[in-house]
Amino acid sequence: MIVYHGSLFEVEQPAIIKSEVGRDFGFAFYTTDIQEQVERWAKRNAGIYQKRRKKGCRAIVNMYEWKTQPEDGTSKQLRLMEFAGPSMELA
Repeated sequence: MIVYHGSLFEVEQPAIIKSEVGRDFGFAFYTTDIQEQVERWAKRNAGIYQKRRKKGCRAIVNMYEWKTQPEDGTSKQLRLMEFAGPSMELA
């Protein structure tokens, strides 16, 4: 499965950064399989950065192939949240 992550820079090795605040589901590395959504988010984020810093930057869409089973034999487990579609229901 191909998933996308919008950013202001290239992310070769995704990692969970625990210093970020204000995320919907806490500390995470957010991806989606909806490329258009990531493109809009990355452009929006780049525009906010440009206004705050008064200097240009690029919107970057990172693309990854998601495999549910690691090929390297590690037993690292991730907590995943998958959504079938948008919802206004509270968990």
